[in-house]
Amino acid sequence: MPFKLVYEKRFINDLRNVDKKDKLRIKNKLEWLADNIYNTRHIMLKGDEFQDVFKLRIGNWRVFYKLDYNAAIIYVLTVMDRKEAYKRNSNIIAL
Repeated sequence: MPFKLVYEKRFINDLRNVDKKDKLRIKNKLEWLADNIYNTRHIMLKGDEFQDVFKLRIGNWRVFYKLDYNAAIIYVLTVMDRKEAYKRNSNIIAL
């Protein structure tokens, strides 16, 4: 049974900064993830402020998400360019 994708408002806003080609790649990868949730390795972020937040690498983009196995939902939090995603002052801390 595939998981349901729930897109947070921040993800939708941040997706506006992504070009069309990469938007399609991100969409396809997220749909693949929803269908293959148990057959993929989820990379959890380190640090207490990122509890239960995972990252998905898609080219130069990083998609951050949370999983709810009980409800079979993937909460897609945000998408960021890799250059910005890991900076100490990055907005990712606001997740």
